[in-house]
Parts: sequence; C-alpha cells; structure tokens
Amino acid sequence: MDVDIDFYMEVNFQGVVDIVDALGGILINSPVDFLGQTPSANRGGYTVWVSKGWSLADGEHALAFARERHAMPNGDFDRQKHQQEVIKAIADKMIESKDINVALKALEAAGNNFSTNLSLSQMTSIFNYIINVRNYSGLPLSSLIDIHNERVTGYDSWHFNYSMRLKLWIYKLYKGSIAENRSNIEHVLQTMSIDEVNDEVHDPNNRYMRSFKYFTDWPYFRDYYFHEYWNEPEEHEVMPDLVPNMLYLTISEAQKKAAAENLKLAFEYIGPNDEGYNDSQLGLVVAQNVRSGELVSEYPVVTVTVMGDFTPKVVPTFDSDHVNNYKQWATENVNGYEIVEVTGYEGFDKIGDFAGVSPKRGEEMMAGETLTIYVVGELVPPVCGQAIMIGAEGGNMAWDPAPSSDNGCKFHVYVEPSPGYEFVGWAQGAADGTVLGEDNVIYIQPIFEQLIDCGENGWHRISEGCPVPIDPDPNPDVPQEVTPPAE
Repeated sequence: MDVDIDFYMEVNFQGVVDIVDALGGILINSPVDFLGQTPSANRGGYTVWVSKGWSLADGEHALAFARERHAMPNGDFDRQKHQQEVIKAIADKMIESKDINVALKALEAAGNNFSTNLSLSQMTSIFNYIINVRNYSGLPLSSLIDIHNERVTGYDSWHFNYSMRLKLWIYKLYKGSIAENRSNIEHVLQTMSIDEVNDEVHDPNNRYMRSFKYFTDWPYFRDYYFHEYWNEPEEHEVMPDLVPNMLYLTISEAQKKAAAENLKLAFEYIGPNDEGYNDSQLGLVVAQNVRSGELVSEYPVVTVTVMGDFTPKVVPTFDSDHVNNYKQWATENVNGYEIVEVTGYEGFDKIGDFAGVSPKRGEEMMAGETLTIYVVGELVPPVCGQAIMIGAEGGNMAWDPAPSSDNGCKFHVYVEPSPGYEFVGWAQGAADGTVLGEDNVIYIQPIFEQLIDCGENGWHRISEGCPVPIDPDPNPDVPQEVTPPAE
C-alpha cells in the first residue's frame, strides 16, 4: 500500500500461547465447535477441542481459535476477525490488571517468540497513560482502546505455480479497496498535508467529514468504513490444461474430466485373476501414472488403471426376445443395464415392446458402462399429420412433423436400420394389404439395402458395388484418345 508503519509488535504461534497463559487466559466466543491445531512448528496435531460459545481459553485454545478457518462459516474472513478479537482480548486483560508489571511479564514470557521496535519506556508510557485515563474518566476498556478493523476486499481466482506444479487458490484484491484502505490508514496516521486535509473537508462525499448527529436516546453505531464489493472487471490468469485427479471415478467420468483438459487417456485393467483385484472397486479408476496438477503439454497421454476386465464390447444385434437378450448380454459383458420407458403409439406398438438401446447396436462401449434399454411404457393415439419413428425390432423412438392430408390421415413410419444397412425407400400398403390412395396412405414397410465396405472409398450399397479406381494419366501433356461408349 506504500504506507510507512512507524511501530509494530510481532508474535509467533508459541508467543501467543505464552502470553495468554501468563495472563491467566482470555475470553473467546467461537461460532462453532471444532478440533484445532497445537502450536507445533510442524503444523501441529489436531488435538485442541474448542467449544461453541463463550469460554475462558488458555494459550493453546486461544491460538487454535485464532488459526482456524476450515470449520468457520466464512472461512479465512472469520479467521482474520478472530485474530483481531484475540489481540483485543489480550490488551483488555493487560489493562484490567492496572499493573504495568503484569503486561511486561506477559511479554517477557514470550521471550524470543515476541519482537517489537517499541522501547521499554515507550511501552510503559503508553500503558500508564491508558491506566491514568481510565482511573480519571471511569470509561470502560472498549472506550480506551479503539481497534479499528477493516479489510481489503477482492474476489476468488487461481494461479498456477510452475515450480510447484500446483494450481493455487488466490484472493485478488480490488484496486478500489486497496486505495480506500490506504486512505483510511493515512487518516489514522494523520500523514496528509494541509492542502489534502482542506480538500477532504470541503468534499461533500467524504464520510470522515460529515456532520455528526447524536441523541441520548439513540444507540450509537460506528460507521461501516469499507466496501465489500467494487464495480471493477475481474482479472483472471488463463490456466494451462492440467492433468485432473481421476482416482475412484468411473470410466465415463474420467473421460469427461480428461476431455475438459484436452487430455487423452490410455487404459489398463486389473482382471479377476490379477494381483490386487477388488470387487468393491469394480469399474473405478484405481491408479493413474501421472499425478494430478501436471501440465497436459508435458503429459498429453495419461494411463489410468481400471479395476475389472474392461476391454471394449460391441453392442450386438438380436433377432428376437430383444429385452431379455440385452439384459443378459449387459449383465455378462458390461456394468449391467437400466430400463427407460418411452411413449409408444396405438396401432404400432404394444406395452413392453423393445424400443432400442444406447449405445446403439454395432457401437462400442466400455465394460464399465451401463447399457440403456428402451421399452414402451405407455401408448397414445398417433396424431393425424405426424411422423412416427420406431426401432428396427419395434418400439417408439421419437416423432416429428410430417405433411397432413385433407382427405384422411397420413403417417410416415421411420424404422431404424440394422447395422450395415441403409434405408432406401418405402413399400406402399395398408395393414390389410390393400393399397390406398395418394391422400390416405400408411407407409408401413421400409426397404433397406445392405452396405459393403469399400476401404478408402467408404461404404456403398451392395447393388452399386465399389467405385473402380481411375489410373492416373501417365503423360498429362500428350492428348489422349477417348473411345466413345457403345450405343
């Protein structure tokens, strides 16, 4: 903030414990029950129980209260507030004694854990001055020491530390809040020039120079000095793609996390006959060869180990008893199945009809995934002028608008082709085999044609065959004789 502070007092964790114990404890008011840390230099063990509400705290309990943030409703902001409360409680306890020796002995107990640039005579003079004012005025302690608490506010952000390979949470400060707090400190320190003071006095928006109104029957509350939010654009560092933590996720969950970071995954599996196999972790990622937080640019492919035999499976096609066959297949080959009911149409479907699977037939799925089986759960009448889509084995999949006729109802029935086949047209007819007129037709019989794999030329209908490759012209600069086709 570019503000010089004339005097300071600095105390470490153990110093807080020593000072509070020398004073016989201080009063604290915790908003929650929590288990806090000891003052050990090695981050301490969680063995200090602090109860909710007011309590007389010894040094360890006072320190645990001042350190805790995880259990507090407002996290680090509550911790800041509690540290200020502990400082004020220590000062109050010293003044209550009315004995400078009590304060000096408490500071002496901290030994090398406490430091200050105040001389002994300065500390003695300050303490005696406060005691004399209190004895003369009879004012309470809260009126003798005015600790003004403010906070520099900001917003959540992130920073990637390349040396630590860690994405770190940071709290970025509003520029307006920094300037506001600097101004407040300058007012307390009275470091402003005469011209600056005159400018502030004549500023109608200056909250320090506003007229003061007081009535004896009104409670007095100090003005709220700092702004919580500022209308400033937030500035965030662009995070690099980082390897996510995928432990104990399903395969699909791990794939989603990896895709969000532009990371490719390779899979290894622990089968029932392998060492370390555990049924309770079936289908979960139990190891990854690169720790989370590493740069994807350095590790573009990460291998994860999955519990179970999870080689890809191809969803098969069955000729009959589709629901039961898919249930059995999913139970034996993948991570089971789920049944999802869809709407069917009277005249086309029956309750319980098979309506399709996801992933679709012929597609691959990981054995850790669950097969979705669609069945008809309810029937509704088809609407005139609508199109109906059913699976190749029967069962509704969706419907879309289609042209209607003034002379009757026309339905387009779309049937999903089996793998390796393509829809090419419709056979025209009615349920009883009678061909109806143009304006009153039910298309009930799709026509499919088998496809063949033509390699680099893709898939083509079997009736067309694969395209014949054309040899390149060996002499492009010499005119070639072209034989006309026979008539």
